[in-house]
Amino acid sequence: MNSKNRHTDEQQDSQIQREVDSHTHPYMHMNNYHDMNIIRPFVYTIIIFLVLCLISFVVSAQAPVPIQSFQQDGVAQQSQPATAQAPSRKELSLREALMMARENNREIKIARLDIDRSGQDKIVAKSLILPSAGLGAQVDHYFKLPPFFGFGNVGNGQGNKIPYGRYGGKDQLAATLWVSQPLYNPAARPSIRRSQQQEEQSRLLLHDKETETEARVRQTYLQILVLGERIRLQKESLHRNQKALDDARSLLAQGRALRVDTLRAFTSVKNLEPDLLKLSYSIEVGKLQLKTLIGADSSQEIALSDSLVLPAPESIPAEGDVYAEAEKNRPDLKALTLQPGIDDQQALIANAARKSPTFMPSFVLPNGSFSPAGSPWHCRQSWLMRTGWA
Repeated sequence: MNSKNRHTDEQQDSQIQREVDSHTHPYMHMNNYHDMNIIRPFVYTIIIFLVLCLISFVVSAQAPVPIQSFQQDGVAQQSQPATAQAPSRKELSLREALMMARENNREIKIARLDIDRSGQDKIVAKSLILPSAGLGAQVDHYFKLPPFFGFGNVGNGQGNKIPYGRYGGKDQLAATLWVSQPLYNPAARPSIRRSQQQEEQSRLLLHDKETETEARVRQTYLQILVLGERIRLQKESLHRNQKALDDARSLLAQGRALRVDTLRAFTSVKNLEPDLLKLSYSIEVGKLQLKTLIGADSSQEIALSDSLVLPAPESIPAEGDVYAEAEKNRPDLKALTLQPGIDDQQALIANAARKSPTFMPSFVLPNGSFSPAGSPWHCRQSWLMRTGWA
């Protein structure tokens, strides 16, 4: 009897457990499905973010910068192997030095870049009166369509609940096209004039820098040649004094000269040696300056191939004629005459930015959408007129 009752109780317990499982299993399935709907968009978002980061890294990758060694003078040079041979000696004439200076001088290159920058400023100034257009697009993917209450079937609402419906596709695209044309911009005309004057000023400054560099190259080249002639004369003087010292020593040994004469000749020889050393170092400094002006490598050995020639005597012009010629031809003075006009245009631009009306019509073509299910495009277009007073 007891075993029969025990068997009946076990059957009842197993039946109750099956009923509980049958009631809880749908809820557990719904919870798991809800968790999957939450986790899946998060995983997709992380994957898309990592892909975008990888694409950005690949696009913005730059070439490796060469290793540079900085010397004590602060000039950066590329590292070269220790086994590299020293460059050969190069013969350099004045004409070649002037050509190299026009092509390789750093100050002239900077002046040329200023002209390019002025040209780009002129393009930017002209863009103030040109129309502008833009195109935008947006793609949306819905993992679950949003509900719209009040637009669904009556059957969706049970009792006193509000009916709802889900419309559209899971993939939607929105595109926008806009075009704007400024009708009046008071800062446009002064900006264009200022950019034109700045470009002309940059060209004059470039011409002035070329003339100044050419004069410095000529002066440095001529100075090195003069120092070379002075060294030659100094060596001849040293040779004569050395010969006089030998004669004085010979006469002193024969007893036909005094010790004071020998000492005087020895002092004259020793006094010429520091001057000769000073001239030699002056030539080295002059060559370094010449290399800097022509943009050559500082380790390149150069030798001047030209020689000094005494020019024919010419008449010196009057002071007034020299000043009038300089005022007429010097590009730096012409550039100074353009500066007041540039300042006036800058003042007009500042005044226009302080208080200026703006009229800008715009044509907008936005909101085109579609879905994979084949729903049609929905587009609308409109004209907008934006006015304001800044």
